[in-house]
Amino acid sequence: MPVEITKPHAALLASPGMGHLIPVLELGKRMVLHHDFHVTIFVVATDISSTHSLLKSSLPTPIDHNLDIVVLPSVDISGLIDPNAPLVAKLVMHVRESMPSLKSSIAAMNYRPSALIVDLFGCVALPLADEFGMLKYVFNTSTAYFLSVIFQASSMDQEVIMEEHINGQKPLKINGCRSLKFEDTLDSFKNIDSFSGFHLVGQDMPKTNGILINTWDELENSTIKALRDDNLLRKIVKVPIYPIGPLVRNDRMEDQDERVNNWLDNQPDESVVYVSFGSGALLASPGLGHLIPVLELGKRLVSHHDFQVTIFVLATEASAAQNQLLESSQTIDALKIVSLPPVDISSKVDPAAHIVTKIIVMMRESLPGLRCTISSMTKSRPTALIVDLFGTEALPIADEFKMLKYVFIASNAWFLAITVYAPTVEKIVDEEHIKQQKPLEIPGCKPVEFEDTLEAYLNKDELYEEYCRLGLQMSRADGILVNTFESLEPTTLRSFRDGKMLGKVVKNIPVYPIGPIVRPLGGHDQGLDIDPILEWLDKQPSQSVIYVSFGSGGTLSAQQMTEIAWGLELSQQRFIWVVRPPIENDASGTFFTAGNSSDEIEMSLKLKAQGA
Repeated sequence: MPVEITKPHAALLASPGMGHLIPVLELGKRMVLHHDFHVTIFVVATDISSTHSLLKSSLPTPIDHNLDIVVLPSVDISGLIDPNAPLVAKLVMHVRESMPSLKSSIAAMNYRPSALIVDLFGCVALPLADEFGMLKYVFNTSTAYFLSVIFQASSMDQEVIMEEHINGQKPLKINGCRSLKFEDTLDSFKNIDSFSGFHLVGQDMPKTNGILINTWDELENSTIKALRDDNLLRKIVKVPIYPIGPLVRNDRMEDQDERVNNWLDNQPDESVVYVSFGSGALLASPGLGHLIPVLELGKRLVSHHDFQVTIFVLATEASAAQNQLLESSQTIDALKIVSLPPVDISSKVDPAAHIVTKIIVMMRESLPGLRCTISSMTKSRPTALIVDLFGTEALPIADEFKMLKYVFIASNAWFLAITVYAPTVEKIVDEEHIKQQKPLEIPGCKPVEFEDTLEAYLNKDELYEEYCRLGLQMSRADGILVNTFESLEPTTLRSFRDGKMLGKVVKNIPVYPIGPIVRPLGGHDQGLDIDPILEWLDKQPSQSVIYVSFGSGGTLSAQQMTEIAWGLELSQQRFIWVVRPPIENDASGTFFTAGNSSDEIEMSLKLKAQGA
């Protein structure tokens, strides 16, 4: 039997994404606990299972009977919008297509809500409030300044903004507020399609009875005043503004949160920069194979050289393994991790492009975010910038901020030799190596057999051009750090120090062998017992074991895995093989999400010991 509702009843609508759902949940809980409301939250979800999981963990028992959750049926927008459309456009489309379900759900209620509160992307639902005679409000889960940008942009001609602010990179003037610099502009504003979505949202806001903002007066005093001033921003949107923040999750406080709060209490006023890019960022770097060495280098700089280290991580799509890795690294006091905002490369690169091309383009598009973040570090700006292989286009930013600049090669010195030398070879030599499959001679190093040539150099396409650019950019650095050591690659390292060999190619900048940089034995915390493998290795003859691994995203098809297994078996050699579950599509498709699958064998080591 349905529970009879005797309290004021409000309906809240949450757009897809945890960054929208969590604040709406917190607002609903506050309305129940502090204002004696009955609340129904309608959720537009793209991932039903994760949404239910969050809801189950977020709702305390005391409010169960006063807060109802209705997860609207999922909608298929695949035939309604371009797969490469901006995320904002997809969010709005998801909400729009959910309107029939929302309408029927409200109509079926015996005791209908007297108010409808939607988040930013739920403005398309406002006409439903009029149909059912409800008050209507917009809940802005971000800051008042973000809202001021939306207001100002909605009052201007889109073409003017795109021409002057986006293309001309001029500051966008906002009535009564600080101007918005181009470097601080959301990526969503830089795309005309997603900008149009924000533009429409701003034009819907005057139709409401008020706007709730997740902020408070002391935090954004001047901006809130401008939003309430009839001569400034209120001239654009004549509705009441209610700062109701901060809305935060306070039911899941853990030890780490306590440590952060205690640390904050000990800092001088206005001395801490808070950086957060929301759950929509799907935080991850382009591959664990790049993130792990950089993290270990950062830890070494902290523990052995007394550095304060900030690691900038490019966000793509987070995996469980990567989240665990980043979380464990946050416990080091002198090491801070900053996730740069995710970038949309759908219009910049072919969806079928090679994974390396995608990574390079992603890194290139993240440079404004990196520049802005470094610029904000006014109290303690870094004195040196260290980039990995795909970050060389960030080296000019180091010059802007007068920092030393280094490239960190997580692979070996011979790989570095190929990377810096290949772009310099004459066309005739290149053709002999690729077309005639002759070895490529590298000064002072062993030649590169055709069978060992990197895929990037086999075709003169976009991937080739990008790789050549990487090699040529390295000579701009003050030095190159390589994850190797003298006794492992003495010949190659000598060539880099010889001004007549590879030293000439890299313009005699120093090459520092700083390896081996490896993760300390930490398999136990992942449920793995590594010791037996090391014990087995210690018993094998020198140089008798083959190690097989295809990297953090190198997943094979079942057929490929079977072929490799047979090859290793028939070789009659000892081997260690890092195995991942097979997939039938492009192996590189798992590069960004290695570790997401619950059945993935993150580090399953299979041993084959002939005669051991």
